[in-house]
Amino acid sequence: MVRNFYRVYLYAVCIALLIAATVVTAVSLGLLLSMTPLHGPYEFAPPHSQIVQTVVAFAVVWLVTLGLGGLHYWLIRRDMATDPAAGGGAVRSYFLNITQLLAVLIAIGTAAVGITQLGNRNSSLSSIFAVAFSTAGLFALLEWERQRTHATTTAAIVFQRLHQFGAQLIIVFIATSVWFQAVQGIVLAILIRSGSYNPCAGYPEGFTCFPSDSYSLRQIVAQWGAALFLTACWVGYTAFSRSDRHSRIRQVAHLLAFGYGLSSVLSGSRGIFEAALRYLLGLPFPPNNLTNGAPTIAGALVSGLVVVLAYRWLYAREAADLPSGVPAAGLVQWALAGVIFAYSFWVGVQALLINAIEHVVPAGSQPPVENFASAGALLLVGLPFVFITLRLGARTNQTGVTWPHRIFVLVLLAGGVIAGAGGLIIALQASLSAMLGAPADNWQQTTRAGLVTLLVGATMVAIFMTVAVRNRYLGTRLEPKPAETEPGAANTQPVMSVGTEASSETLEGILDALLAGRMTRDEAAARIRAREGIR
Repeated sequence: MVRNFYRVYLYAVCIALLIAATVVTAVSLGLLLSMTPLHGPYEFAPPHSQIVQTVVAFAVVWLVTLGLGGLHYWLIRRDMATDPAAGGGAVRSYFLNITQLLAVLIAIGTAAVGITQLGNRNSSLSSIFAVAFSTAGLFALLEWERQRTHATTTAAIVFQRLHQFGAQLIIVFIATSVWFQAVQGIVLAILIRSGSYNPCAGYPEGFTCFPSDSYSLRQIVAQWGAALFLTACWVGYTAFSRSDRHSRIRQVAHLLAFGYGLSSVLSGSRGIFEAALRYLLGLPFPPNNLTNGAPTIAGALVSGLVVVLAYRWLYAREAADLPSGVPAAGLVQWALAGVIFAYSFWVGVQALLINAIEHVVPAGSQPPVENFASAGALLLVGLPFVFITLRLGARTNQTGVTWPHRIFVLVLLAGGVIAGAGGLIIALQASLSAMLGAPADNWQQTTRAGLVTLLVGATMVAIFMTVAVRNRYLGTRLEPKPAETEPGAANTQPVMSVGTEASSETLEGILDALLAGRMTRDEAAARIRAREGIR
């Protein structure tokens, strides 16, 4: 423990000095790049005093880092030479991997922003790319140092996996938003060029606006360049960690990314269903609003599908090596998809019932038609939940692997309990306050909404409580364990058939008959005495 405190001190000093050197490098590089075409049209050349101050700061910080940091790095190398376990320990793994994680996310994020801004002629990119290059250099330096040793302890491996799989997951989050913007931009450009959408609609009269200036080819190319850059970073991290498959952190990260992509697909699908339902109900979106929403829907669908398909393929390819194994890995993915679809389904049911009741009761709020379209879209998007529930139950019975289905059932049971309890609280609070002479605004409407939520929650509880009871998912059921026997206690002699006259004359046969209850203790004792010639 004392030795670990010493190592924390060494690595903390080295990492802090490297971060300081990275910051001053980013500032100096930004100043240098401001003298290149990367500077914007509104960025002025730096004054002489600023150049001198920056150069002095760069030299001083790097001299201190090389001197003081080099001394502490020498102490680190000596510590690893003295204790070989230090190279694979948790302290070294924590400082290297967590710093790498932060550095690579900053480098990738700022680089993606810079590539996107290449499409804007008025953007100043010197500072953006300076940060990206500097943090990428820090990441490369730490990776070179990390490759000198291998993590050996459990904690060290956990930190390494948090870096690898955490970075991969966060890159997915960043890339999805960039893919969304890229798809949205190209769809808007097509609609504008075809005359189907006017981006200048709604601007005040006299405001100068040219539709052809919006979403130029340069902007589209820059957005797709950023999207492909982030995709390449994801592929690189996936290949980098391909050998470390038997990890729960890896499996959880894969499932989170898959669920995130599926949620994006559902969001885009909801927009399509809502537009269709509004058209069927006689209140379609205005033409310009519809074409404005189409790129958003397309962006959500395409970006979500890219993530879903990528992780569907990756998860299926690695299923045999993941901790859950096959077929549990597939069942977990089905359970996660079921929970995501279930949210849209039950929220859609609740919203549709509330709107229907408010439309029917005499004192109802008479919700507009678009409310029904929005609620109906949620319900339709979540409708596959019914199929997934049946499919998951059937696959569970076929494979005999029950824990993914158990988690699925208990999650939805908990959701029903929470929804029901929330609805009951809302209804009681609103109605009791009115009875006591302190009614809230629209308390009748609030009470009805609470009762509908209670009804939906109770329905969920009734369904999934039945499933849980039928499958014995409630409580802590322990699997039966085989009886343990002492080494050498097992009878290795051949067992003769019991119940025959010959077998009952042997010592083993007499004991078997006694244990089976076919012979009393006195009879067994008498036969043993007669067999051994004992009076």
